[in-house]
Amino acid sequence: MNLQVVKKEWPPGPPMMYGFVPTMSHGHVRIHPMTVHTRRPEVSSLLVPPVLAADPYAGLTSLDDVIAHLTSTEAGRRAYEQADREWERKAKELIVQGRLSCLRYWRIKAGLTQEALAVRAGIKQPNLQRLERPSYRGRLATYQRLADVLGCDYRELLP
Repeated sequence: MNLQVVKKEWPPGPPMMYGFVPTMSHGHVRIHPMTVHTRRPEVSSLLVPPVLAADPYAGLTSLDDVIAHLTSTEAGRRAYEQADREWERKAKELIVQGRLSCLRYWRIKAGLTQEALAVRAGIKQPNLQRLERPSYRGRLATYQRLADVLGCDYRELLP
């Protein structure tokens, strides 16, 4: 059930959505691969036996549960740590290039949405969105409130 919006470069046209729509019918799970064009949805159905469509993450209700499940083995822990280091490296590259703000980096690292961080810091979400632009400079007091919530020094958030 993985939906994503992809901007097609070739052929030129509107954004397209790809994904699968699962339904249950007579004890079997039907997976409907779908490509949705803005004007003409195309959905085709494919019968998949229940054994093949079993969800390995059934019962896991939060991202923390999924991470705990995936890191329950030594190989899973190593892979997770390697992916985390790679993400840190890539994020720092984007900050240096001016394509990612330090504030957004810290927010993502803390696992917060813009709305959640804004509520905790006592500011409005559109203001936080503006502050996350790499070139935008806000008030120092605002950065100090955000740093208190994120658990870092306010200087680490400055553009």
